[in-house]
Amino acid sequence: MPRGILAARNTLRLRVLVVEANRIIDLERRGVPWRKFFFVNRDYGEFDASSWTPLPVGLAGPVVLTSR
Repeated sequence: MPRGILAARNTLRLRVLVVEANRIIDLERRGVPWRKFFFVNRDYGEFDASSWTPLPVGLAGPVVLTSR
């Protein structure tokens, strides 16, 4: 981006996507049906992600635009 094209203050909009594991954890905790699969091996037991710890996601600090 050429120098001088931006104003002194600008707004940058970002869309941060959720890690799929965090989405599954949320659905499990709220009891929302989401599974479209079944394990064939009976020794596995029922899948349950409600006790998983959510993974860190998102921006870790302010976004800075710089020119080179």
